[in-house]
Amino acid sequence: MLPTDPTATLNDLTRRYPHTITAFCNLGIDTCCGGALTLTRAAAKAGVGLDELQAALRDAVSEPALTR
Repeated sequence: MLPTDPTATLNDLTRRYPHTITAFCNLGIDTCCGGALTLTRAAAKAGVGLDELQAALRDAVSEPALTR
């Protein structure tokens, strides 16, 4: 599963890529109560473009481990 898969749930992504939590929080996306939502639904609920969310997640998983 890629961290940008629009059908993946927030729970799945944060479990597999824990460092994405910061990206979600920075965009106002609740990973706790909204964890069962897909990326598509979470972005829409937060009023964030899916492309913007996917870019933030790509950045989060590509950052060097020392900066996390």
